[in-house]
Amino acid sequence: MPSDENSKMARLFRSLSSEVRMEIIRLLLASEKPIHIKGIARSLKLDYAAAYRHIEDLREVGLVDIYEVGRSRVPYVKRKAEVAMLLDAANKLL
Repeated sequence: MPSDENSKMARLFRSLSSEVRMEIIRLLLASEKPIHIKGIARSLKLDYAAAYRHIEDLREVGLVDIYEVGRSRVPYVKRKAEVAMLLDAANKLL
């Protein structure tokens, strides 16, 4: 029987298996300024709803969080250093 920890890790890796979500993470990590969801959607040529769904998936697994500025929703990567190390480790495995 799988452990709760294994289930959580599997969910995290399923979330990262999307190329769009990986691009969102990379975009947020590379940006020095906050990017609101509309900006992410525009940058990735997605509609707002699709971008929001991807960001919400990343939020559910604990990789990003969202804060509000007026009517804008601004996602940010939680634990940036660890997420960057995870991506770097994955890149080295390739």
